[in-house]
Amino acid sequence: MANLDINTASEHVHADIDKEQLAILFSEIGSEANILEEMLLEHSESAATNLFHATISLTQKIGYLADKGAGKSGGILTKGGASDWFIPPMYHYAARGAQETNTKKG
Repeated sequence: MANLDINTASEHVHADIDKEQLAILFSEIGSEANILEEMLLEHSESAATNLFHATISLTQKIGYLADKGAGKSGGILTKGGASDWFIPPMYHYAARGAQETNTKKG
């Protein structure tokens, strides 16, 4: 995974967030991590598939919130925006492939 420096996009990216907003983001990250931990500790084998999908969903949300907080506070992003976290990787691969095909044709 490539780290994206949010500061290359804007010199003042963190100027529009205050302590209260950061507190909300980081509280949400902690809450989501707690839910994930509880699910992992209390799962039964019959719920393995549901647990797997819920774990992926929570991981994506935690990652997105962390990137949002990092970006707003002048930090380095792990993946990027919402589409980088929530859209399946195959979608991005297909989009890149279509771009490369169009570039070769043009």
